[in-house]
Parts: sequence; structure tokens; C-alpha cells
Amino acid sequence: MLTKCVNCGFYFTAADEFCPGCGLSAAYTLEPTLNINYRRVLIIALSLTVLLAALIFFTSSGTTLPGILLIAALLGTVGSLAVEAGFFNLFSQMKSSAVNPSSLAAKERIIAKRIAELGKRGAALDEVMRQITETDGRKLQEVRQKLLTARELVADQIARYELQQQKIALVRLQNRVEPYLFGLDRLDETESKKGLAAVEKARQELEQLRRPQSAHLSIDGVDAAVVELPEKASAEKRAFLDQLDETEASCGQLREAILSRQAARALQDISPLEEGLRLDGTKDAGRDAALFTIRATLTDFSDSFDELENEYRRIRAEAETEQKLLAG
Repeated sequence: MLTKCVNCGFYFTAADEFCPGCGLSAAYTLEPTLNINYRRVLIIALSLTVLLAALIFFTSSGTTLPGILLIAALLGTVGSLAVEAGFFNLFSQMKSSAVNPSSLAAKERIIAKRIAELGKRGAALDEVMRQITETDGRKLQEVRQKLLTARELVADQIARYELQQQKIALVRLQNRVEPYLFGLDRLDETESKKGLAAVEKARQELEQLRRPQSAHLSIDGVDAAVVELPEKASAEKRAFLDQLDETEASCGQLREAILSRQAARALQDISPLEEGLRLDGTKDAGRDAALFTIRATLTDFSDSFDELENEYRRIRAEAETEQKLLAG
């Protein structure tokens, strides 16, 4: 059974300790079944408690009724607000601390940061290369070639981080359609229409993910070359395209299954009268709808992301060491 995270809308299973989408602890991500304002309930309960205690205390001490009511109201309001503020502040701290740093949202932030950092490095390299012309001497031409090699490395890394963004987009796409795969036999007419709309949207997004991805070198304000992905990244890209194919096939099978069940419901009052309209096997129409391997997709993304991050840190450390040696 899938549960929808109330914080980000990502679907997860009972086995998940944290929401894979936003990283929030599963204890805080359950959809509320009642629309209750717990702050208001707490304030009212505390106010009544303090009011009752004040009535008992001041009545025994001989205070007049108006005075009792005024003092009790003040104490109840101030006390309940103070306790309520402290309680919900503690709750918010507990909630914010119960977040998995390995969530998709956290990695999306890291990827955006890495791409921005790499973009600045590429811009700095471009600026230096623009200062070196073809008429400069051999040494400067050698320097320019080294700068160009470094720029290609930066472009390669940007392309690989962009591929990680696409993988996250695929995981989220699969997750939005996954509930209709798990609950296919329980879909009514309304949910079936929602399922078909979700499948159609997923197929459109798959087409967008298939668009060619490349990193460009900008030298003297002109796209001088299109950098091919390195061999390791190319293999990763091919595996990603295979995942897109599998997901698209599953979407097609799910669409057929939903439409078959809709047709069966539409004909259920007619087919007993006309045997030629009977649809065989509609109860098992979803059996052939291949389930998304969303866990495998998520694991594959996590492994490739960690590998890329390690490589990024290694290259950055080497560059910093080289700069220190040159400065010394």
C-alpha cells in the first residue's frame, strides 16, 4: 500500500522510514484524516484547565466572582499561549531534525549548487581563453590548450550533473503513476480517468526527457564545440535511455489495462444479452502491466550520484592543491 506524503506529495511504502521525495520522517508525512486545528484545540483546553483551577483557588480564598473571572481569563490566555508556543516550537524542531539528507529534494539542491559552481569555473576559463589570440606565441598557445582541456572537463561534469537531474525527474514521473499500477483493480470511473490523464502526462514528460543533452563550450561568445559525454557518462546515459523505454512500455500497458476495465464496466449490462460483446480476461487486464522498477531506478540514481560527487570532490581537491603549490 502506498501513502502520499502530505509535505511534498511523493508516494512511499510502509517500509520507508523517510519520504524519498522530501526526506521528512514518515511519522510527519501521513495524510491527515480529520481537518482539525490542533493549535486552537490546545488553547481552548489549556484555557479551560487554568480557568477551572483559578475558580477553585480564588473561590476558596474569598475573592469576588468578577475578580475571579477576570484573573482566570488573564491567566488562562497567557498561560495557554505560552505553553502552546513552547509545545509547537518543540514540535517544529523535532520535525525539522527528522529529515533524511539523502532525499531527492536535498540532492536536487546539491546538483543545482554544483552546476552553478561549475558554470562559474567555465566562465573564468572562457575569460582567460578570450585573452589569448592565434597570433600569440607558442607558450601561450600551450596554455590555451590546457585551458581548453580544463573547460572540456568542466563541461563534462555539468553534463553528468544534468543527467542526474533527468534521473530525478524520471523517479518523480514514475512515482506519480505508481499508485494507479498498485491500485489498478480498485479504480472506479473517476480514478480511471485520473489514471489515464496521469499516464498521458507521463508519456509527454518522457518525450521531453529523451531530448538530446549536450554541454557547450562558449569561446569568444560563440559555441565552438559540442562536448560528447565521456565514456563512463555515455554508458550511464544509454542505461538511462533504456529506463525511459521500460517506463514508456509500462505506461502503454497501464493505459491498455485501464481502458479494458473501463470497457468492461460499460458493457457489463449489455454483454449478458449479446455474447458477441463479451470481453474475456478483463479481470486480469492489469496483470501484464509491468510495474515500474522505481526502487531500482532510485538505487541506480543514488549510486551514480554518489560516484559523481566523489569525483567532483577529488578534482576540486587536486585543483586546490595545485593552486597552493603554484602560490608557494
